[in-house]
Amino acid sequence: MLNLTEKEVKLIAQLRENLADLNLSKEFSSDMIFVRFLRARDLNLNDAEEMFRKSMKWREEHNVSAILDEWEPPIICRKMTPEDVCGYTPDGLPVLVVPFRFFEVDKFLEFEESVYYRYCVWNVERASAAIKSGRTVENENFQLICIYDVEGLEYKKVILNPHYLTYLQKVTSMIENNYPEILFKGYIVNSPTIFSVIYSMIKLFVSKKTTEKIDLLGSDIGYIKERLSEEIPLEILPSRYGGLNTEFEKVAYAHCDLPQRENEHHRDGTEGGTQCLIPAGQKQDFDYAIDKIGTTLRWEFVTEGYDIGFSVLHPGESSAPSSQRVNSHEKKQTGSIHCTQSGKYSLVFDNSFSRMRSKTLHLFVQILPPFTSD
Repeated sequence: MLNLTEKEVKLIAQLRENLADLNLSKEFSSDMIFVRFLRARDLNLNDAEEMFRKSMKWREEHNVSAILDEWEPPIICRKMTPEDVCGYTPDGLPVLVVPFRFFEVDKFLEFEESVYYRYCVWNVERASAAIKSGRTVENENFQLICIYDVEGLEYKKVILNPHYLTYLQKVTSMIENNYPEILFKGYIVNSPTIFSVIYSMIKLFVSKKTTEKIDLLGSDIGYIKERLSEEIPLEILPSRYGGLNTEFEKVAYAHCDLPQRENEHHRDGTEGGTQCLIPAGQKQDFDYAIDKIGTTLRWEFVTEGYDIGFSVLHPGESSAPSSQRVNSHEKKQTGSIHCTQSGKYSLVFDNSFSRMRSKTLHLFVQILPPFTSD
């Protein structure tokens, strides 16, 4: 529950009245939304109103409401910062894991900053969607728990690079100004002694309210497990942190092993990993021209967060057989066919059953030549 105080109830009514000119949708005019901005500004009505208006303008300028449906981040972004939800607490709080061991400072510096900034917005919107998914009548939650795993972070490069720290300040400001009070509790894990230097820099541009919610747990796995299990059930806590969830990293980080360039053909016959967004209500075909009978077409794929329909269209067929929905968001799907005729084979991914959710697909394909005894 929101557990609103009498003062908060009155201020919410006033804030709603003050913002009537914005003609807000139901999503952005709820008590839950308004109290977040009020609490972020210590219940100062004028400051909360100013903050809210700036946030709505920011959302419009960046087309934030449509970002999950209309924008797909480059695969290099997903590879370097593959954050994902490992489960929900009994109170409906999603637990977000943010690993830094895939992040490469040098590659980030070569990247267009505006794209990576948009990727960060995309990630926060995904987290917000996860919060909504865990919300019930009994648990009107608007927050999440975050595990920041800093093992493998290139500490010296971060410390010595003012550009990255400036960017980090920009992203932190974006989150605090537009997603106030989203953090229920944060834990920094697998941090060596040197990380305290970086954290002291970060704390300079993060609000006191936020830093008070974040605990630095060090790298002792026993202590990490003890502290995390105070809020997070062991059943959903990844095994990396002492929990019983052994599947999370296999699925969440599967795409981190994908090649950075799409549609790259290697000498061993492997086609490079392809990532695409399949909109709600649509299908996506991947076509492969097979010249020699006896060729083997093999595939592996995963999806993010939700299942997908899958079928194979053979040469001469005008339509694929009914697709079978597979839990590719939970387990990597693999398969192959022995091509008994030449022609075009199509792997068909079907999202026509979904009215609301687009699906992000990561696909590997191998075309293996016929076996010879030479």
